[in-house]
Order: sequence, then C-alpha cells, then structure tokens
Amino acid sequence: MGIVAMLKSIHFISFCVLLFSVQVFADSYNSSLNSDSTKSLVGISSYLSVIRNEIKNQLGDSLEIYKGMICSIKIGLLRDGTIIYVVYYSGDSDLCNTVMSAVRSIKKFPSPPSEQLYQAVKDFTLDIRP
Repeated sequence: MGIVAMLKSIHFISFCVLLFSVQVFADSYNSSLNSDSTKSLVGISSYLSVIRNEIKNQLGDSLEIYKGMICSIKIGLLRDGTIIYVVYYSGDSDLCNTVMSAVRSIKKFPSPPSEQLYQAVKDFTLDIRP
C-alpha cells in the first residue's frame, strides 16, 4: 500500500469518526430537548388540571345540566396565582357564564411552582367539558 493510499485511508477513517461524533451529539441533543419539552408539557398539563379541578369543585353538581357541552375561557394570572381576568373564548355561552362566575369567585389559584411554568400559563385558554 502506497503512502497516498494510506493517507486517503486515514482521511476516510477520520471523516467517519467525525460523522459518527456529530450523529451521537445530535441524538444526545435531541433526546435532551425532547425530555425538556416533555417535562414542560407534563408540568403545564398538571397545573391546568389543578385549575380545572378547582373550578369543577367550585361549581359542584351545577355542571350536570351542561353535560356534553364545552366552554373555552381565557384566564390571566399574576405570578402568585391571582386571577387578573377571565373572559369568554368560545363554546356554550350559558356554561361559560357559569364557569366564569366560578373563576371570579375563586380569585386566586395556587401559584405556578416555577417561573418557567408561570410564563407558559400566565395567559391561557382553558376548556371545560362537564
């Protein structure tokens, strides 16, 4: 094997190692991104479930007459969970009026456990399906 052939072989091997390294780095990066995204979505979903449950507890059995309907409202929060606004977004207007009244009487939800979660939920749309 000549020197030129050996040099080409070394360059090819180096190139393969570089490609493999880039792929491993990309897989690792994507994995951490997906993990962070998943954690964020789970946190948001969990927090919104807490809010939805508080609203349903406030309404009690009065939701029974709205079975099969949907209400979407927009809610704005301060960092400590204080409700700064609740407005109709879409859905059955009677159900939404009932839900908005319940939210106004609650006045404050538990504060989001992290700044990142607060930034995600400080202005959100919530669906209520009795």
